[in-house]
This record gives sequence, structure tokens and C-alpha cells, in this order.
Amino acid sequence: MDVTRRIFAAGAATLPFAGPVLPRAWAQPVVQDAPVIGNQAVAGPLGMAVDAHICGYPLATMDKCSPYRQAYGSGECGLCAIVTVVDTVCHNIDEETAGPFLSALAQALPAETAVELARILYEQGTDRSEMELMLVAAQAWTHARGWDVWTWQGAHPQAAETAEHFWDRLSDVLERSYTAAIVGLGEDTQPDTRYSGHWTCPEHITEHEVYLRDSDVYRRIPRADTGIRPEPRWAIEDCYILSRVS
Repeated sequence: MDVTRRIFAAGAATLPFAGPVLPRAWAQPVVQDAPVIGNQAVAGPLGMAVDAHICGYPLATMDKCSPYRQAYGSGECGLCAIVTVVDTVCHNIDEETAGPFLSALAQALPAETAVELARILYEQGTDRSEMELMLVAAQAWTHARGWDVWTWQGAHPQAAETAEHFWDRLSDVLERSYTAAIVGLGEDTQPDTRYSGHWTCPEHITEHEVYLRDSDVYRRIPRADTGIRPEPRWAIEDCYILSRVS
């Protein structure tokens, strides 16, 4: 897809390292690598976990966050999530390999024109079928370079499953070596929410919190803020598990 190569070549070198960005609902500038809640940024020593409350929202950050950052207001979270999990289970995605890898993922998207590709990456974001196209492309790209072999599978919410059970199930999976997860979240039932449709990568799950390696500003999700329909709150809709083949 020549049109994909042309549009993505222009941005691939900068997209994964664009710096912390805000969801569409947050329009205020932030301090580099500072925890963010509402429209506030809180500066603190880098690498130090912070726990506080601002404007009624809990605040936390992890020592390690994803270097693969989506552009401000874009729908690139799915693409960046795949780069993040492949980095975890397979091979370090450094600045030299990030551009070609991102380009390979973008070429897998069902876009025949530059306009269609731009609409997916910067407006609509990617759905489950498009994520699976990119996962297939990612697997082929890493295999062609002789990287560690890995597999992926869907682990989506099951019929009648609750959010509490889902996070417990995923927590057990993430205890395995060279295993990573992508979770897709939809809409939130809470009015004036800070959450919107998003793909993210849980790294550690506790009894009350889900800590993330995220391409956006999210560092922690309180488990109570999520639900599987018909449960209220931020909808858990999709999940993929990637594992290295030993």
C-alpha cells in the first residue's frame, strides 16, 4: 500500500516519542512526565511514585511508563499498545526500529487512501478487527527479523463475567514470564468523565488498582471505575494476551 507508506513515513519517526499527551477532554498543557488528573499537572521527582487526590480524583504514577506515545488527540492508542506489548514479550523496540515497525502496523490497516488512513489513526481509532490485522502484521514483521517467537490470543470479557472477575483472571495471566496484555475500553457511563475509548497495557493488577504502561496520560485505573456491560462505568470490551514461545 504505497499511500500508507507515504503518509506514515512522514510521521512515524515522531509519533512514538511525542511525549505525554491528553485525552480529548483534557486541553491543558502538562508538565513533562508529571502525573495528571483533571486539568492539573503535578510535578515530582522522576521515578518516584506519587499518591494524592486533586479535584476529587485519585492520583498515581508508576516508575516505568511507555515510551511509545500517541499524538495529542489521536486514535493511535491501539497501534502504540501493540508496540508496547511486543517490546515486553519479544524484543526491545528502540528508536531505530520503532519507525519501521509502526509503518508495518499501519500498512495492515484497511485504508486505500491517505485520507482513510489519517481518519483511522487520528480520528476514529482502531476497533477489534483492525487490532487483529495489526497483530498479524506485527507477528510477521518480527518473525522476518528473527526475533523471539511469540503468540497472541483473544481473552475478551466472557458472557456474564464481571469486571472484578476479569481483572482477577488477567492478574493471574500477567504473573507469567514474557507475557503482556492489551485491554480495550469503551465509553464511561459517568457524566463528565475523564475516560474515553482507549487501548492500554496493564502491567500490574492489585486488589483495587490496575497499573498501566500507557501511550496516553493514564497511569492507574481504579478497578471500581470499570465495568463489563451491563455493569456501569468504563466499559471493558476487549483483551489480547501476548506470550513468548519458550
